[in-house]
Amino acid sequence: MSKIGFIGCGNMGGTLARAAARTQHEIYLSDLDSEKLTATAAELKATAVDSRMIADKCNMIFLGV
Repeated sequence: MSKIGFIGCGNMGGTLARAAARTQHEIYLSDLDSEKLTATAAELKATAVDSRMIADKCNMIFLGV
């Protein structure tokens, strides 16, 4: 199972993360807005981390900045 990371959970990044969450991949999220990050991670059952952790752990990274 791949680990997919999203840096930026706004309109574009959030939409892509929601689509990816329908798959069997592990989803990691990072965003400067901690409220948005927490809410989106809870909604998608994803892991909220910082950008460095995404760079270290994920096989694929999407930048929504």
